[in-house]
Order: sequence, then C-alpha cells, then structure tokens
Amino acid sequence: MTTQQQMADDQNKARQMAMSPEERFIDAQDMMMHYICQYESIKFDAYKAPEGNYTIGFGNITHPDGRQVRPGDKINEAQCVEYFTAYQMEKTWPNMEKYLDVSKMTEADMVAVASLCWNCGSGILGKKGKPSELAEKLNYYFSHRDDQDARNAVHDEFYKRRFYKDKKTQKRVESMAMLQRRELECAVLFGEMTIGMGPNIIGAENYLDLSTVTLGAFNGNPARQMRTSYDRNIGFHTPEAVRDSTNNINNVRGLNFQQSMDYEKNKQNRPTPRNKRRGGR
Repeated sequence: MTTQQQMADDQNKARQMAMSPEERFIDAQDMMMHYICQYESIKFDAYKAPEGNYTIGFGNITHPDGRQVRPGDKINEAQCVEYFTAYQMEKTWPNMEKYLDVSKMTEADMVAVASLCWNCGSGILGKKGKPSELAEKLNYYFSHRDDQDARNAVHDEFYKRRFYKDKKTQKRVESMAMLQRRELECAVLFGEMTIGMGPNIIGAENYLDLSTVTLGAFNGNPARQMRTSYDRNIGFHTPEAVRDSTNNINNVRGLNFQQSMDYEKNKQNRPTPRNKRRGGR
C-alpha cells in the first residue's frame, strides 16, 4: 500500500472510530446486507432451503414478529430490507454489544461477525450473560490484531461453524459453501480483503465492491467457490489467493443486489398463467 493509500485508509478508520459503536453498526448495515446477500440471495416468495427451513427475503426463517416463515408467504422489496434491519437491530446488535468489545471493532469487523451471526444465529456470541469461547477469542484478537496466535484462534472458532444439521438424518453435514463463507469472513476480519460500496477510492490491493458482486455465488457450485489458502504462520497474507477470490466473485455471471431486487419485484408483478384446459391448446 502506498503512502497515499495508507493515509486514505487511516482517514476512513478515523471517521469510523469517531462514531459511537452503535452508529458504526448502523452505518455498516448497507455493507452487511450486500455482503450477506452474496451467499443468501434474495427471494420475495417463501422457499425451502437445503437445511429444511422455509426461508424468505435474505434468508430469514422468521418474520419480525417471531412467526416462522411458511409455504406461500410473500413479502415486497421494502419488507425485505425491513426484515433484515429488524433482525440486525433486535438480535445481532444486542448480542454483539453485550458480548464483544464493540468499541474496538471497525465496520469491517462488524460485517464479518454479522455474517457469521446471520448464518449461525447471534446466540453463538454468548448466553445468559456469559460470553462464548468465540466471543472471548474475538475480544482478545481486537486488542492484539498483530498476534498470529490470536488470529489462528479466531479462525479455528469460525472454522467450527461449517456444518449444518440434516433434518432428515439428524446428522451434522459439512457444507463447502459454509466453509468458504467462513474463510472469506476471516479474510475480511483480518484485513486481508477490503470491502466497500462503490469504487476502490482508497486504492486497497484486495478490494471487493459489494454493490457489484453476484448474489448466491457460492451456493454449492465448485466453480464459483472462493479459492484461498490459510497458513497458520502467516494467515491470509497470500495476496494472489485473496485476489483470485475477489476476481472469482466479481466475474461470476448472474444478478447483483439491485438486479435481484428488480427481478423478484417483476416476478411478483407478472400475472399467473391460467392452467390449460384438459385436451385444449
């Protein structure tokens, strides 16, 4: 990173840290939404996810009032964003504030942790006032960012969250998509990948413009999965690997965030075709 790039990066971090932690969390919500959606995609009509839950919006399994999503449920664009914001402010933020040292978290930290909480539930940060092992290791890392052992400990905790429970067999199943999701979350958390909404104005080496990425890019297609290597001695300090992952995300054919919103909206507005009469044309 050049001196000019470093100054721009420092100014951006100073701007963030001048806010209160809650203001930073709210300011980061647009990034959170676009980041999480690259895995979850967008659906205005309820659908059955591979894990067996009925899901809607950006992967919500419940409505803001707590009701479970059921077959036939429908929402619109505004509700889609409302569902996301409600969960973040009512579930993720309270647990993050209770169990993590949010005063030391950057917006990128919050995006990475929010992605993990969205996928695994915010209860992974702690229960009944007691922080989880994950939260404790994250807090240590936030105060010792250059400590490779601290990074490794956090990476191991994230890596544990790569399984889902098959509702039919009741067995834990390793998910390649969840594994790659954990790796990218760590890359963002450790500062090996810079995320933002719009052009790379700070000149970061490995930059991901979340406003342009394709959604649902990692849903089980090996050709679309991020390629990184994690070295316990140097972490994600392999620029080629991280750069490859950035290019892989951006070059996947498909719909970005706004295109997906428009597609779902147009799909709901299309008239339902009438069933053809038996024997007719």
